[in-house]
Amino acid sequence: METSIFFLLPVNYHVHQLNYILLP
Repeated sequence: METSIFFLLPVNYHVHQLNYILLP
């Protein structure tokens, strides 16, 4: 379970960064 969270955390962060870049 911990491994899943550690794997999803970077993905969520990347998606958030992409969203921030997409928004002007």
